[in-house]
Amino acid sequence: MKILHVTPAYLPALRYGGPVRSVHSLARSLVELGHDVHAYTTNVDGSERLQVPTGVRCDLDGVKVHYFPLSVFRRLFHSSEMVRFLETHVGGFDMVHIHTLFLWTGYAAARIGFRMGVPYMVSPRGMLVRELIRKRGWLRKNLWLHMVEWRTLQQAGALHLTSRREYEDVLEFTKPLPQCFVIPNGVDSPDSWHLRDHRMGEGCDPAGEGAWDDLLGQRVLSWLGPEGYPVVLYLGRINWKKGIDCLIQAVAHLPGVRLILAGNDDGGYTRYLEQRVDKFGVRDRVLFTGSVDGREKKRLLESAQVLVLPSMSENFGNVVAEAMAVGCPVIVTPGVGLAETVEKSGAGLVTGGNDQAIAQAIRTILSDPQLARRMGECGKKIAQEQLSWKKIAQEMATSYQWVMDHHHGGLGADTPRFFF
Repeated sequence: MKILHVTPAYLPALRYGGPVRSVHSLARSLVELGHDVHAYTTNVDGSERLQVPTGVRCDLDGVKVHYFPLSVFRRLFHSSEMVRFLETHVGGFDMVHIHTLFLWTGYAAARIGFRMGVPYMVSPRGMLVRELIRKRGWLRKNLWLHMVEWRTLQQAGALHLTSRREYEDVLEFTKPLPQCFVIPNGVDSPDSWHLRDHRMGEGCDPAGEGAWDDLLGQRVLSWLGPEGYPVVLYLGRINWKKGIDCLIQAVAHLPGVRLILAGNDDGGYTRYLEQRVDKFGVRDRVLFTGSVDGREKKRLLESAQVLVLPSMSENFGNVVAEAMAVGCPVIVTPGVGLAETVEKSGAGLVTGGNDQAIAQAIRTILSDPQLARRMGECGKKIAQEQLSWKKIAQEMATSYQWVMDHHHGGLGADTPRFFF
């Protein structure tokens, strides 16, 4: 198959979190299965621009990536050059996979693909959650949803969701939907993390190989001291919906426990969290590391006794899968897409999102090393057997073939198909 992924941001724009990494991992794994895979994206990187060439093809792990500059409406990721390229080239693809909603990239790809008779699939990537829409940008997102996105969804060949939780969130909108495929994200073997994302063709590498930052390692070891305090780890974007404020308050109930908050700041939220740290008197027990990746991420997960992701809403939870792959026990809230898997597999605990419930879950794991060891082993098994990217890519290719075979099947053509 000749497959096109259309996404607003792509590697190495890691500030945008899990979707950036998972889209590339999927595309790379489809290449390894023998498919011809392309990606159209922008060169946006927050308020900056990626140091990548635009208007030429870059080979990244075999994926043929085109970066396009933004034009007007930067907030919507509008790119006139991408639109022109789509109009010229999209007709040559067998399948288009659109990632995320509420942005110009998806709108343009959907309209042009539909007009040219090319089937497309949409991955909302956690954007269709009624509660989150109410809390942030309600008016703007509702207008866009009714004027643009329902048409995008209704003309799609299928909807890709990463968990049962995300599927249930989408059903709350009650609108007719196309065929739904529930296929999780995958996770790479931890031994290969330092190699990811940097194998670009000559002249296209904006980053170079990552490595464990000795300065960060020394900083963490110095902060922990010789006493060997138990470490609770949060890993991900420092964002309002992640429940980090409750996690800080939970640690205040656990004397002697240290909390590492690793991830890039999203919208200046770190300033608010630092105020919470001071309010609860845990300044000496909380460390903000900034963004980490590759070896740094692996080392942090290996050094932690437990990873906690107390998100209000998480369509999947890539970092949970990564912690499981390393053998680190996890604590998640019911809003995390992988919560059902964590509970059924015994890889960790699912708890309420308030500080007392989180503190009790942490206390349970820290007080029972044998339980923690069993959880780690269960997580590794699930990651290896059910979340390998090769397996996920095979399932996605099956869903693409279904869409191509049922291109004119209409809305609600079949019952949802769960691959996990």
